[in-house]
Amino acid sequence: MVHACAEEECEVHTMGEVSLMGIGFHSLVDGLTIGVAFQAGFIIGLLAALAVILHKIAEGGCLYTLLISGRFSKKLSLIFSWLVAAMTPLGALPAFYFVRLFPNEVLGWLLAAAAGSFIYIGASDLVPATHREHNWLNVVLMMLGIGFVWVLGRLA
Repeated sequence: MVHACAEEECEVHTMGEVSLMGIGFHSLVDGLTIGVAFQAGFIIGLLAALAVILHKIAEGGCLYTLLISGRFSKKLSLIFSWLVAAMTPLGALPAFYFVRLFPNEVLGWLLAAAAGSFIYIGASDLVPATHREHNWLNVVLMMLGIGFVWVLGRLA
């Protein structure tokens, strides 16, 4: 919701269209990340795809809710949510083939940028939320995730 005035007398504008465009672009970038990761190696690609897919489940529900609150019909909100989800493979397929033209050094830069964005999201959104909630399950799950990545790093 965007508040364009003081709280007492405020006209509120919904963010349905903006959310649709923003999450649609984000999904395309997620697809590019998957394509680049598979070019680097099957296991890396599989892990990137799994991370993106797991977060797409929540993201799809979020987008659907934003569209509904943005006064879209339920049917149109569902259609737009599926179209946004389709942006991920739409970005992954060309990226997988196009990245082959880049030298390995550029592939490394692209993977570092993708990894950095995942680390940024974790550090800026997930860790502070864990501290705010004071829920030990959040802490345990975060530590399990760190351990999982460490084990995979040791196996690779």
